[in-house]
Amino acid sequence: MVSVEQRDAKAFVRAHHRHCPPPAGWKFGGAIRNGPGDDGVIGVVMVGRPVAKAINQTKVMEVNRLCIREDIADGLQWNACSLAYGWAAREAKRRGAHRIITYTLVTEPGTSLRAAGWIPEARVRGRSWNTPSRPREDRMEIVDKIRWSRTLVRGGPETPLPVDIDSLLEKFRTPRRRAPAAEDAATKKKAPQVTEVTSGAMG
Repeated sequence: MVSVEQRDAKAFVRAHHRHCPPPAGWKFGGAIRNGPGDDGVIGVVMVGRPVAKAINQTKVMEVNRLCIREDIADGLQWNACSLAYGWAAREAKRRGAHRIITYTLVTEPGTSLRAAGWIPEARVRGRSWNTPSRPREDRMEIVDKIRWSRTLVRGGPETPLPVDIDSLLEKFRTPRRRAPAAEDAATKKKAPQVTEVTSGAMG
């Protein structure tokens, strides 16, 4: 792993990432090398402040983008991901962060994150970045994500409780059912004799 300039990391992401453009935020980044020259770079990791403003902006950092070339062996891809996540956590700690987070699609296994010592901590509902106050085009499908984290300062205010990773992932990946309060009004009009609605399990 070697440090990388933001402009070089952005260029790599534009060329190789499957579904995301380069992020705007930046604190630091690293490149994974497997040989000399530009052709030897097989991946980059970009770290910045948390995108979600509700998350501590001074003690928490976020891996905003991890991008690995797809024209390399699967085993090398997996090792590069784990190496990048581990390096990002150590560098974030060196810079004073208490915790580091990132997100994966709910359908992604997160194997390399687990190998690097990260844990899943929440399922985050997918949302559009297009708002009346800031119109933007959604460049990808809106899907739920899983937020992962790694504690960097033990015992600090940002330390999550110990978790059963497999149980949490199963819970987070269970499709959510609509709450009874959100039932369609038209359905209720068609069946006025029904006075009770059985509540479904919430994921």
